Amino acid sequence: MLQQHAEAGTSRGQEAIEDDSDVRVVELLVSNEEEWVYKELDAAKIIRENEKLWRHCEGAKAALEEAQVALAKARDAVAVVEAVVEERRLVYECMEEEARLGDRLIDVPLCDADPFLKKVFG
Repeated sequence: MLQQHAEAGTSRGQEAIEDDSDVRVVELLVSNEEEWVYKELDAAKIIRENEKLWRHCEGAKAALEEAQVALAKARDAVAVVEAVVEERRLVYECMEEEARLGDRLIDVPLCDADPFLKKVFG
């Protein structure tokens, strides 16, 4: 039984030392080369994750720039439409004023509307 436990311990990278009183499990030290390999693997994993995030960010930046261009175009279109609406409002106001004056002129004799004609026609 003690032998099986010792073999199981060594298969997991541990060394079992037999003693008369009990069994002690001692961790084997990882060599500097193995530690370096693990650090390199961790660094490579981090680099891959960063590259994925960078590509994702680049796509988001491009989409943001496109949205900003579209927003600027939309603002320009709104400004043009506002100018057209204002122009039409002024035209309608002029038409309304002309119609109002026209209605008033119809009610008033022409010679009363124009001082020159009043002098001519008396």
